[in-house]
Parts: sequence; structure tokens; C-alpha cells
Amino acid sequence: MVSAVNQGGWPLATPVLDTVAVTTLSIGDGSAAYLRFGVAANAIGGGRVTSRGAVVPAGFALSILRTK
Repeated sequence: MVSAVNQGGWPLATPVLDTVAVTTLSIGDGSAAYLRFGVAANAIGGGRVTSRGAVVPAGFALSILRTK
């Protein structure tokens, strides 16, 4: 829980990825977005990251953190 880390001072918005529809969000230069998703045990998850339907710009970084 975020409040345990930062005492509730700046709670992060962490929307859950939609399992059926496309999840759209906007981020600006030098900013970040935090999304949550889950994959059932013994299952495989996947996704696609695009920029306006095209390949993401050079220098774009994607990090995935497993918590369970």
C-alpha cells in the first residue's frame, strides 16, 4: 500500500489495465505513469505499447516490477 511508504503524502494514481479494451493514457516528456495488472497463476500475460499507434520514440523506457 502506498500510504505505508509515503505516509499518504502523495498517493500515486495507479489505474488497472483493462483486460478487454485498450487502455489509453498520456504522458509528457520527463514524466511517468504507473499501471497495475495481474496474471493468474500458470498463465501468460502480454501487452503492447505504442505511441499514437506507431512505434514508441527512441529513449522510451518501460519497467515492469513483479510484487507477488
